[in-house]
Amino acid sequence: LLLGVILLSHVFGRVWCGWVCHLGAFQEFLFQTNKLKFLNRKKIKKALKWTRYVLFITLILQLLFTRENLYVHIDPFKAVFNLSSYYLTGWILLAILLISSVYIYRPFCQGVCPVGLVLSWIDKIPGASLIQINSNCKTCGSCQKACPNDAIQAVALSEEKIQVNSDCIMCGNCLDSCKKDGLDFGRR
Repeated sequence: LLLGVILLSHVFGRVWCGWVCHLGAFQEFLFQTNKLKFLNRKKIKKALKWTRYVLFITLILQLLFTRENLYVHIDPFKAVFNLSSYYLTGWILLAILLISSVYIYRPFCQGVCPVGLVLSWIDKIPGASLIQINSNCKTCGSCQKACPNDAIQAVALSEEKIQVNSDCIMCGNCLDSCKKDGLDFGRR
C-alpha cells in the first residue's frame, strides 16, 4: 500500500495527504482559524517538523529492535475511529490531538506522521509532480496567505520571489487564490 501511495505522490504530488488521508481530514474538520497566534509562529512549526524526524527515527529503531509496531496500541486515531483503546495513553494522546487540532492546522501531520514525512521526500526525485510558481507571479502574496500548511514562503530575505516547499499537500487553495495564474502544476 505504501509503495502505491509513493507512486501516486510521484505522479500527482502529495494528493494522498491533501485529498485522501482520513487522518488529515479529521484534523481539518476540527481546525478553527488561528485564535491563538503564538501557535502559528515559525518556531512552533519548526519544532513540529523536528519532532516528526525524531519520532520517525524512533519508530524505525523501535521496529528494528522489537520487530513489532508498538504504536498501534496507543494510536489516538484508533481510539477515535474505533471508539476503543486498551491503554490510557491512547486516550490521552486523543485528547491532545483533539485540543491541538482546534488551534493548529493538522498537528499530527506536521509533528508525527511518518507517511507524510516519507511523501515529502518524493518531490525531490526528478520527474515528481508539484505546484510551482511561474513567470506570471506578481509576488502579491495571496498564495502564501491562502496556504494553510505554510508551504509557500518568501525566498531568503527578499519578498520579490516566492517558492513552494515540500510541505505542500496539494490542497489547491493557492491555485484558487491566485488571480494572475502565477502557479501551475509542474515536474521537477
